[in-house]
Amino acid sequence: MKIKISSMIGFMVYHIAVISLPYIGIYNYVLYTFMALTLLFLLMNCKIFLKKEYRNVNIFLFLFLAIILISAIYNNDNLHRGIIYIVKILSITLFFEYANYKCESKKTMKMFLYLTMFYCLINDIIIFIFPDIYIYNGGYYFLGNKFHLSYVHILLLILFMYLYKNELKNKNIKSINVKKIILFFIIITSIIIFILTKCTTALLGYLILLIFLLLNSKKTIKSLQSSKILLVTMLVSGFVLIFFTNVLQNKIIEDIIVNVLHEDVELTGRTNIYENIFEILSKKPLLGYGYGNSYDVMFKFIGAPNTQNGILECVLNFGIIGTIFFVLYIITVIKNLKYNNISNNNQYIILFGIYVFILLGMVEVTYDIYLITLLAIINFGKRKLEEK
Repeated sequence: MKIKISSMIGFMVYHIAVISLPYIGIYNYVLYTFMALTLLFLLMNCKIFLKKEYRNVNIFLFLFLAIILISAIYNNDNLHRGIIYIVKILSITLFFEYANYKCESKKTMKMFLYLTMFYCLINDIIIFIFPDIYIYNGGYYFLGNKFHLSYVHILLLILFMYLYKNELKNKNIKSINVKKIILFFIIITSIIIFILTKCTTALLGYLILLIFLLLNSKKTIKSLQSSKILLVTMLVSGFVLIFFTNVLQNKIIEDIIVNVLHEDVELTGRTNIYENIFEILSKKPLLGYGYGNSYDVMFKFIGAPNTQNGILECVLNFGIIGTIFFVLYIITVIKNLKYNNISNNNQYIILFGIYVFILLGMVEVTYDIYLITLLAIINFGKRKLEEK
């Protein structure tokens, strides 16, 4: 059977964007090879990315990437990490523009789904057999730290529901029972993994996603497509705990945090971060400290691994300028969805996933490659999707 070059590149892009394998020492070198081949492929198809339907979204994308590069050069530290991050974003975003333009996005997403199922299965088997394996591997599981593996599990549910929701609703399809069993297995296994790895944030995000999927009315979907709703959600999730830390002292909120989420009332040091973060950001407000420097900067000033916040992490890494361009890119991608009736073609499931990662940005660094991957999947530009 002949394998198309685009399928091979899609395989590479998936590993570039989604999978980290800390147990495999040469994996990074494999990724560098994948990145070089992917960039070559994208360069050969660059005319697609210059078309008017992608023009607006790509303007903000390239301005955002330019700021990442300028910030990395300006800070003169971890330049290679900034470049690798730029290549990752370019790979996943432009490849899906190619796939969407060629009407190959659904085929690509099926490959992404099967690969995600494969990696999650391996990861979960290892955890079930050796639950303490992360202790002996620097806090890493097969797919990375607990956040990385959790986000891959969230991505798994999103991809599965996007591709098979119609079949799950159709009672005339004979394979429906198999799909339901697989869905049940995915949900239960993921929840168990979140509990075993003590990733409360991911569990909360998973529950939010399930609620979205259950309450998928056309009115809700249309509301989430609104640029105003999207911007308000980002601002509220980004700053509500910072400006209202006294909310954490409320007895009801404290009870939820301590007894339901099993976290400390200061959310594992987050209140200390929020009390000092603006002083840190004010030292380099426009361009930030450069991608890859968050741990060193935060540990130096307040002994924290990162900002524990999606928006603030962006400001720390890329400054106010880079964050503005990133937010404009997100808004433009979602705004362009008006050209497709996403209520009828399951694209709204990807939109739900985007909102989940934005909401989790309230307490975690989720404005990262997984959010960018979901944005890339749903980025059709100013054109109607006609899937083969």
